[in-house]
Amino acid sequence: MMPLRVCVNEIDEITFSGCIYNLVQDPIQFQNYQEFIVETDKFLDACGHPQSSIDKRSMKENKEITNRYQFDGKKVRSMDSLKEYSGSKDTFDLYIHTRSRGDWQGEIIRGDKPSEPFSNILELMIKIIR
Repeated sequence: MMPLRVCVNEIDEITFSGCIYNLVQDPIQFQNYQEFIVETDKFLDACGHPQSSIDKRSMKENKEITNRYQFDGKKVRSMDSLKEYSGSKDTFDLYIHTRSRGDWQGEIIRGDKPSEPFSNILELMIKIIR
């Protein structure tokens, strides 16, 4: 299971922005919750873990298959180095255990607090904004 360190720099009642740090790629910037969802899903597709339960559809002729396992095991940074990053408004570790029914299931962990499980993306968004 690969953690994502989410650093939130701006947040209000309806959206948030910040940066996602991971073990294998450069940081991923996002400006709103839509970008957060799309960019996280792209990252998960590129890593192949957890595998998506659905195939993405495209109207392009040369459709690139992105849901095959692709992670080569090379890490850019260590688990401990993820802890160095923090957002000005909020910081949490995101663990996505499964991606079934076109949704995410997992948990978020904020520091030493107990983990907060979520069963879909909407539930995750509510936990982030509150």
